Amino acid sequence: MYFKLLLNLFFHPVATLTQVKTSPHKLRYGFYTILLFAALAMTNMLNYYFAQLIPEPPMWIKYPAGTEWLFSFILMIPVALLGAILFAGIIQLGSRLFKGEGAFASQFALYLFAFPPYFILLHIAKFIYFYIRHLSLAGPALFVIMSLVYLMVALSVKVEHKMSWGPTVLLSLIGYGIVAVFSMTYIR
Repeated sequence: MYFKLLLNLFFHPVATLTQVKTSPHKLRYGFYTILLFAALAMTNMLNYYFAQLIPEPPMWIKYPAGTEWLFSFILMIPVALLGAILFAGIIQLGSRLFKGEGAFASQFALYLFAFPPYFILLHIAKFIYFYIRHLSLAGPALFVIMSLVYLMVALSVKVEHKMSWGPTVLLSLIGYGIVAVFSMTYIR
């Protein structure tokens, strides 16, 4: 059932997010998705570490030279989970200003479920590209992926809090931006 939901997210995002929201297993689905994402991302991080690639853009926190990818590997899951808590909290507080109806736990689960799928595709592409060209995939592909991830995150807010599009877009952008800055501070 889980993989069917994950696949349906690409074709029927609103219906799938609604189905996950009403599922008694929503937290489990969220954790499965973030762990799947982390496994792929961490595989890439280890590849970059062993290939001695330098992160671009440079890390904001200065780790010992040559260990940036190793620190990203170690911090991946904690940063992803803390980012989800941060996002759900920001949305929960902000949605009250706009008469949102959602719950923190449900937004947390929907964020965990909606956030990774396009990043999973990105990390699969990066893995393949790394072995073919020995380079990391960045630039326009990353921008497209980040835009799709934002769209999915905004849809998760819309499904959970049932607000109009204006507040949904605004709160999602604020939450997404803060989580991106938080995440990019520690990992690449």
